[in-house]
Amino acid sequence: MWIDAQAIAKAKSPGVSRESHGDLLMLRWIDDPSDPAAANRATSAHQKWLLGILKTTPS
Repeated sequence: MWIDAQAIAKAKSPGVSRESHGDLLMLRWIDDPSDPAAANRATSAHQKWLLGILKTTPS
């Protein structure tokens, strides 16, 4: 899991804000989550981004 955490911390995604709070890294994919359609788009973009940086195997 540590390798995955390091990959996520190093990877950049356009339009995503990054904030460090001590050992915590926050990635903000959307400014206002009250818009369901925008929240769904952000969720989808996040999942695609993760698949591009993490080593996964089909289940």
